[in-house]
Amino acid sequence: MQTPYETMFLMPSSVTLEQVDELIDRIKKSLEKKHGEVTNVDKMGVRKTAYAVRKQNTAYYVLLQFRGSGESFREVERTLKNADNVWKFLSTKVTTKAAPPSKPSSKPVEVAPAAEPAAASAEPAAGDAGAPKE
Repeated sequence: MQTPYETMFLMPSSVTLEQVDELIDRIKKSLEKKHGEVTNVDKMGVRKTAYAVRKQNTAYYVLLQFRGSGESFREVERTLKNADNVWKFLSTKVTTKAAPPSKPSSKPVEVAPAAEPAAASAEPAAGDAGAPKE
C-alpha cells in the first residue's frame, strides 16, 4: 500500500543547486529501489530560521512529498541521516481527515443590536456621584 509522506529538510544556505539536485536524485533512486515514488519537490530556497541552527540564522529549505511503504519511508530518513550537508529534517505521514458535518441548529440565531454611541445620559458620571444635584 502506498502511503503519502512529507519530508522537509534544511541545508546550509551556502549550498549550490547542484548539491541540492544531487541529494534529491539520491533520494529518488533509493525510493525507486523500495517501490516508492516522489510526487513533488518544492525547493523553497534560502529562508530565515525560527532559531539558530548550527549558529546560522538562514538555511536552504526543501519540501519533498512522496508515496511509499514504511520501508521506503525509513530509506528516505536513512539517506538524509547519512547526507553530509543536511542539518535537520522532519518527516510526517500525510493524513486527510474530513471535518464532521455540523448539525443545523433548531433555534434561530439572534443578532445583537448595534451599540449606540455614548450620549449625555441622565445619570451622573462616576466622578459626580457625591455632588449635590441642582
